[in-house]
Amino acid sequence: MTVEEKFYLLVMDEVRAQPGLANELAVDLERHAVAFAGCPLDQALGRLEERKPCANGRSFAALRELGPQPPALTRDLESLRSSLGEDGAAAYERLCREALLNLLWQDFGHAEDRINLAKYLRDDWAFAHYLYGLQRGLEGHVGKAHFELYLAVNRETFPGARSRIERALDLVR
Repeated sequence: MTVEEKFYLLVMDEVRAQPGLANELAVDLERHAVAFAGCPLDQALGRLEERKPCANGRSFAALRELGPQPPALTRDLESLRSSLGEDGAAAYERLCREALLNLLWQDFGHAEDRINLAKYLRDDWAFAHYLYGLQRGLEGHVGKAHFELYLAVNRETFPGARSRIERALDLVR
């Protein structure tokens, strides 16, 4: 399993960890995991932590066939900027959740736009840096992923989120 594939499993796990986010998907996340990894998400993550290979079911490109992207993910940058007048914490959360879904759909351009806007709002918070680390890992840039994940782990205060960031850091150490 490549580094990119391992990071994709972490993206799927993060989508599942975000309250209500999996319900916003146009596809079933568990079916998505089986199609990608050849086994359920928990089993694939267990194999990842045990450093055992997981059978790859499909390519990244084939995953797009599982369903259409939610319309909110294709909003342009100007419509995103216009929403920055809302509460900063709410805007940060919304931008990060949309970026995470963009990462799930391998839409790195839209994901990076949202991550950068979130970091502009709250650069001292962990979630955007974690997502940027995941994106860099998905792109195969291990050193850049390590940098962002290190920033995220040092800013994260919630134990569950911190453990997910640490698992991603283990992949790039």
